[in-house]
Amino acid sequence: MSTGAAPPEVSGPVAIASQIPLHCDVLRVALRAFPARVVHPSETADAADHVIVIDRLTDDFEAYLAGARTGQLPVVVWGGYLHPTGVQELVRRGVAGYVSGIGSRDQLVDAVRTVRLGMSWLPALPAETPSGLTRGEARALRAYLIDYPRESRRQVAARLGISESTLKAHLANVRGRLDDSSASRPSLRRALLARGWLDGPEGP
Repeated sequence: MSTGAAPPEVSGPVAIASQIPLHCDVLRVALRAFPARVVHPSETADAADHVIVIDRLTDDFEAYLAGARTGQLPVVVWGGYLHPTGVQELVRRGVAGYVSGIGSRDQLVDAVRTVRLGMSWLPALPAETPSGLTRGEARALRAYLIDYPRESRRQVAARLGISESTLKAHLANVRGRLDDSSASRPSLRRALLARGWLDGPEGP
C-alpha cells in the first residue's frame, strides 16, 4: 500500500460527497480530525482547497467525480470492495486514493492526508488466480455457487467468516466483469464454469 507516510499535522477541509445519510454520518465520524462538510454534486467543483471523499455507493457518484475533476480537486473514493481492475479504472479517471468499506478509520484519515500532499494512497492489489478472480473472489464464489448453492448470502457469508456486504461486493464485481449485473445464481454459475473460472458440476 502506497501511503506516502503523511505527517499527522497535514490537515485541511474535507468535502463528503454522498447522498446516503447513514454513510454521511459514518464519514463525519471517521473524518472528525478535519473540518468536514457534506456537499451536493453541484457544489463539488467549487469546493476549493478541499479533499473530496466520494462515497462509491451513492447514486450521484459520477456527478461528484465529474465535479471534482472540473475543479481539479484531489479525490479519495470510499466504500464497497473493488476488484483490482476497478481500482485501476478509478486511477485512470484521476482518483488519487481508494479505501474500501472494510478499511479502518485510520486508513481513511491517512488516505486524505496523503492525497492532500499530492501523492496517491491505494491498496496493494491482490494477486489473481489463473482464472482472473482474486483469491477472495474465488473462495467466495465457490462457496456461494458450488459448495452451498441452496443457502442464502447471509448463511454463506457466515460460513466464510466474512460480512454479507463483502460477499455481495464479490458477486457484484464478478458480475460486472461478465457485463451482466442481473445474472441469476444458476446463470452466474454456468457462466463461470463455462469460462473455466470455477471447478464443479455444471448442474441445471
